[in-house]
Amino acid sequence: MSNHPQHIGLIPDGTRRWAKLKDVPLSSAYLHAMKKISTYVDLFFSSGCQAVSLYLCSKENLERPSNEVAAFTDAETSLCADILPKVLDIYNVKVLIAGTLDLLPNKFRVALEELKESTSLNKNCRLYLCASYDPIDEIKKAAQISNEESDFFGNLWVPETLDLVIRTAGANRLSNFLPLQSGYAEIYIIEKLFNETNIDDIQNAIELYKNTHRSLGV
Repeated sequence: MSNHPQHIGLIPDGTRRWAKLKDVPLSSAYLHAMKKISTYVDLFFSSGCQAVSLYLCSKENLERPSNEVAAFTDAETSLCADILPKVLDIYNVKVLIAGTLDLLPNKFRVALEELKESTSLNKNCRLYLCASYDPIDEIKKAAQISNEESDFFGNLWVPETLDLVIRTAGANRLSNFLPLQSGYAEIYIIEKLFNETNIDDIQNAIELYKNTHRSLGV
């Protein structure tokens, strides 16, 4: 049997569909999602997780219509500036950024950089925020600064292997989420749209992991 997952990845999918289903503004739907994200980050760290990787947006997400990009980046700005800091203070969490920040709207980029700076001295746990993330960019960056093959993984934006990846909305794919780090991760798919999920759904994923035998290729 495995122990508690030490590094959890979260892909919070389905917010656009939820907004359409509930006939609410997309901006409100994403803000609702950010509050859930904060709740789940709290749960992860309170239960003993040492690192969390959160998929805020891929590089491809930024190619959506401008109103949709504004909706999710404005909400994620609020997440970084107003919603997450209280949780991160509780668990002494250091924030690290995975992605090409110069592609992001300025307000969101600044919020990410300020959150990273304000938590830079924290040492207990780590939160990787994947924003404008693309694995090819991550690999290119690591290759450019690595002197030897042994340096490569440690130079990735996220230099830790994942134990568990949780994805909502029923899609059975990673969507370019940390493929090198997810090689032996357990993948848990929640059929519900992200905004319909609850604490029990997330705890079920963790419990399934804890009761799964992981051979890791051996």
